[in-house]
Amino acid sequence: MRAVYAAAAVLTALATFVRSNVIQIAHLQPNNPNIAHEPNVLKLCANDLKERNILPKEIELQVHTMESCNRYSGVEHAAYLHYKENASIYFGPGCNNEMLVIGRLSARWNVPIIAHMSGDDILSDRSVFPTLGSVALTSASEMARATIAYLKLYKWKQIGLVRPSVEFERLSVYSLKHLIKDQDVTINMEIELDPYMSPDEIMGTRKLQSLSKYARVIVVELGMDLHSVRSFMVAIARLRMNTNDYVYILPWLAHINDHYPWESNNIDKNEVRYAFNEAIIITAHGYDKKFYDEFRDRFAQVTGVVSSH
Repeated sequence: MRAVYAAAAVLTALATFVRSNVIQIAHLQPNNPNIAHEPNVLKLCANDLKERNILPKEIELQVHTMESCNRYSGVEHAAYLHYKENASIYFGPGCNNEMLVIGRLSARWNVPIIAHMSGDDILSDRSVFPTLGSVALTSASEMARATIAYLKLYKWKQIGLVRPSVEFERLSVYSLKHLIKDQDVTINMEIELDPYMSPDEIMGTRKLQSLSKYARVIVVELGMDLHSVRSFMVAIARLRMNTNDYVYILPWLAHINDHYPWESNNIDKNEVRYAFNEAIIITAHGYDKKFYDEFRDRFAQVTGVVSSH
């Protein structure tokens, strides 16, 4: 949410370029429950710009939300919003495959696009994506570089990789696989898991035993938030794979939840805390829980949507 809130500030720069009094905002949103309230966040940001007198009184912001990341539905809707609604700025689409297309189209249309959930390395090429902006605490590619820097610091040259079976392209391990080819680091073993599996289901696949044979330094990323690896960490603890013989590096891209995995309800908190006890967590230094709490409270007050553990 913070990325969307911060990105809204760029809208003020559009006021001098819009002939009418209404700036049409194209919002391309994947069908993902974690970001179901993005339209409300954008509208909250638009109202905030008015209340704080950042946006001129004559200018109105109108948000059009349409689906993306479903068999290139975002590309179709981006074109519709350009030709039918005269969209002046795009937010989304939230997946790399569509971003690579829409990012090029937005350059052709000469409109800005804010990609706060896409992390393909090619997006940094300004000759290809001149109107693309990225607003996030941590990008996937930069997180991958941070992970590589940590590996090189301790001279770890052989690693294992644990990745999800869905939405892999959004994560830092996707960039890591490509960037690591130029480094003196080898991926000995890579396994794919359903991020929604329980610890028992993960253990039942017997993939962890295979991982144990080929890797001792293991990078694990099964989703944007640290909570996505909770079942995995509990599973390796139950299999006694969390001894000093192993190192687990956990990239933490987005703070979707407002609490740590071992603070959740309906779990064995001591077991989960023990499972994460020796793990190395890499996250953005700039994460500000106070900002998050203030924004969450204001969002709840305006929309009635309340976050809970």
